[in-house]
Amino acid sequence: MGILGIGVDIVKMSRIASVVIRRGERTLAYRILSHRETENFQRLTQEAFVSGEPSEGERLENLNDPLQPEEWLTKDSKWHRRIRYMCVRWAVKEAAFKAMNSVVRPTWKELTYEPQGDWGNGPPRLLYHPENDMDAKAIGKLLVSVSHDGDYVVAQVLAEEPNVLHMPEPPPRPERAEPLAQRLLKRKSELDGQKARKRGMLHYDLRNRWKK
Repeated sequence: MGILGIGVDIVKMSRIASVVIRRGERTLAYRILSHRETENFQRLTQEAFVSGEPSEGERLENLNDPLQPEEWLTKDSKWHRRIRYMCVRWAVKEAAFKAMNSVVRPTWKELTYEPQGDWGNGPPRLLYHPENDMDAKAIGKLLVSVSHDGDYVVAQVLAEEPNVLHMPEPPPRPERAEPLAQRLLKRKSELDGQKARKRGMLHYDLRNRWKK
């Protein structure tokens, strides 16, 4: 199976954190997350609310000297978890755009990144669910790899060609009818061959009788 494209992207988490500080988590989440990813993100937000974590507005109001994004990521583990959740999907989808660009142009919400395993340590999946069925058939499997290192997230996506082995074979082309003149010549040749064989058998029979 062939390869359509390979894409790589790197994201600095503190840069995304600064965007969240200015515009809010919901704004960025609504822009880049699919429906399923948004549901998972809302669960992370609810866990933070239940644990007594201050909201974004309360956090900013209580800060006389606002912290830098890097400090926020180290001082608030639950907030760090939500930022990392969005950074991973940002990097994965940017890499997917580069890998798929030669065939289709997906939107943020048409791609869903899903870690596997009980603790998210299994091989991840990247699902493509476009509204257009033709776009879905133009892309095969999407292979994704994600790596974290400090303040950075790196993602690589490989897009495969669609599997054509299970596609129905085209019907056989009908044989073209021979022209009438060609059919007559072919029939005449067959008759001449039959006559020649009969003459040969007759001559052989006469020679045998003469010898006797």
